[in-house]
Amino acid sequence: GIRDVDLNHPLIEPFKNQGGIDQILEKQQPVLPLLAWNRMREAALDQKEPKRCRQLLQLTLRVTAAGIRYAHSERASVTKQQTIRGAEVRLVYRGKNKGKPFLVTWPTHHGPELNTFGLLQEEMRGLIGESADAFMMPDIDVGMWEDLCCPNSEDFKFLPRPMKYAKFQSLLRWLLVKFCGLTVEEAATMSTYALRRLYPTLADSLGLTTEERDQLGNWASAGSSE
Repeated sequence: GIRDVDLNHPLIEPFKNQGGIDQILEKQQPVLPLLAWNRMREAALDQKEPKRCRQLLQLTLRVTAAGIRYAHSERASVTKQQTIRGAEVRLVYRGKNKGKPFLVTWPTHHGPELNTFGLLQEEMRGLIGESADAFMMPDIDVGMWEDLCCPNSEDFKFLPRPMKYAKFQSLLRWLLVKFCGLTVEEAATMSTYALRRLYPTLADSLGLTTEERDQLGNWASAGSSE
């Protein structure tokens, strides 16, 4: 099937760069189950969970809320030119459409009184300095994800560089099994597109307009994957 296509093959590369393969693969991806997303939210705030696990859950939720391709999150820089109350604004300085930059905005709060993402960003700045403002998901120095569940999980250090796509996808699947109730087989079907499609799918279910759906997914226009 199309999943077996070598995306780095010379004959495929030009087509891939035009977005054809990406758009087809995205449409095939399942959406993150709402129950799994809710469990992720709960675990992200559960003080009983190891701190590094909570931080990684919160970082994953932040990528989900941004509604952009993971590759874009690797180059999404905090912009100091704009501030919006209760929201963080980042500039993706190289978008997919001819490299055109675009702004991304998402809530800083997990609830009315929970400034989860705002506090998270302060924590990341304390751990990796100004690099925290240059991308959304920092890398972490850990061999096996399960190691993060040990009592001294804070010994594993965040690194001042973005986490690569393959590693983030591995992390996502581990989080879904460990904290969100999915089986290994179910988690194996999930990719970063499962996060990207969540909010627009919820918008459709709630009867929101096409324009509102596109805004939640940071899509350029109706039917677009941008």
